[in-house]
Amino acid sequence: MKMKKIILLLLVVGCFAFARAQKYDFDKIVLAPNIETEQLKNGKANRILTDRLSQLAIKSGFTSKGIDDRFVITAHSTELESVCMSTTPTRYSISLMVTIYVGDGEQGSLFSSYSVEVKGVGNDNDDAYANAYRRINISDPRLIESIRVGGQKIIDYYNANSAAIISRAKTLAKQGSFDQAIYELFTIPAVCGAYSEAQKLAGTLATQASEQYNDQVITRARACWAASPDPNGADQAQRILAEMSNPSAASIKKAQQLTKEMAARLQNVEDQRLKLERAQAQYAHAERMAEIKADAQVETTRINANARQNIASINAARDIAVSYYNSRPRRVYHYHWW
Repeated sequence: MKMKKIILLLLVVGCFAFARAQKYDFDKIVLAPNIETEQLKNGKANRILTDRLSQLAIKSGFTSKGIDDRFVITAHSTELESVCMSTTPTRYSISLMVTIYVGDGEQGSLFSSYSVEVKGVGNDNDDAYANAYRRINISDPRLIESIRVGGQKIIDYYNANSAAIISRAKTLAKQGSFDQAIYELFTIPAVCGAYSEAQKLAGTLATQASEQYNDQVITRARACWAASPDPNGADQAQRILAEMSNPSAASIKKAQQLTKEMAARLQNVEDQRLKLERAQAQYAHAERMAEIKADAQVETTRINANARQNIASINAARDIAVSYYNSRPRRVYHYHWW
């Protein structure tokens, strides 16, 4: 990989992290839709019910897409009546009592519940179930109020436990577990008093994690160059530098200094020297582009370097949190339909 690929990495890594993070809502309380598939014979009705639960979460002011899947919105159906209709082709009619629950899926604590009766007709049993679930009224004010009651208990949980979450994150960071520490900080929603403190700490830890990793990358690149101070060694050092992740201005400056040193040593090797000099200009351009990108994300005309750095740190922290969430084992729930 040539140096121009390094610069490309520096330019796009922030955009990639931001795009991936956009799949998740980091500020709202997460109600993760969860259905035990064993209650249905196949997946169509299950998908419809999961989708209705997701819509209910959003309609009630929460989100169904987040990195904290501890708190769930789930449902259980009791079949009240099932009729095989005398039609050609055969049709099935189902009457269900669907109870929708909000609670702590990890601890098994129920926060709220509400039951609705729905009916559906379909070509088979699963189709009838699916059509019944489609009739769940996600605008029912009593249903929405029930979900909001459950959501308030989640807020109460975080207000009571946010100090402990922040303390644990600091301990994890001291142990070098930056990814888990940052993930736990992002579970605190914006409606909680400790949100700003958690966000600030997450950004700080992301910067520390990136600086630590990038320092290791640059150290390896320097060692490679020291072992082989020639065009081949320079090329290998450039390949190593391409491994930098979420590089800060400080990391870019360190990489730039190394390429300057290599260019000075290889001044008699014209092609290599020119390539390294071009890299210097590209590094400078990368720094300018990073500042422009940060400026565009801040809704003010007056912004200082600290504000730009804070935005970059939070974006990096979000990507770290998403990566940790995606790598975790699937959470085991203990609600048992309450």
